[in-house]
Amino acid sequence: MAKKRNKSYYFDQTVEDAIVEYNKCTCFNQRSRIYSNKIHPAFDKMVENILNTYKFMYFDYSFTSVKNETISHLVLHLHKFDGTRGFKAFSYFSVATKYYLIAENNKNYRIKQRNINIDKSMMEILYATDEDELAIDIITELTKYFDDNIHIIFSKESDREIAHSIIYLLRDNTSIENYNKKTMFLLVREMTGFQSYRIASVLNIFRDKYLSLAKRMS
Repeated sequence: MAKKRNKSYYFDQTVEDAIVEYNKCTCFNQRSRIYSNKIHPAFDKMVENILNTYKFMYFDYSFTSVKNETISHLVLHLHKFDGTRGFKAFSYFSVATKYYLIAENNKNYRIKQRNINIDKSMMEILYATDEDELAIDIITELTKYFDDNIHIIFSKESDREIAHSIIYLLRDNTSIENYNKKTMFLLVREMTGFQSYRIASVLNIFRDKYLSLAKRMS
């Protein structure tokens, strides 16, 4: 009987090493070769699998266009991957893909809803915009606070790893509503592999700080 192939066989150690090599390389031509030959095929397959699995509903353009746009997003964030933090590149970039697609899907949904409710008063629309901007300001403050104080707030290395994952998911987000608690929990669990109770404990600390900042900044 043939041995069952691992679901991420296309994103093996060769790809992991290529990403590290890509980030260390300073030669443009060599970086292009590394990406084209080793990284792009893995990104292409990974994004395709995620799109087929999760069936995001609120994209108006073709499957191929969504896939290529998502891959471009990953390329722009290649330099952020740091293998010394204990994350595997496959886990890191698969979560990054889901994060991006969830955010874009939710943004498209909100646009559709606004178009449906175009008869609302201008004041209501302006208020919604102000609310979005406030959420962005709060998240910016939140990520900066935990970035600066993570070793003070969390004494355990496992809690710090979970916190780093949450910061990653929140950074550059357009609105905290893109992540309800359940969605955030599932993504962090997939990214870190830690037990549910430990992730919930760290998430509650973030939530309490978010509410505190929201009260102070509103």
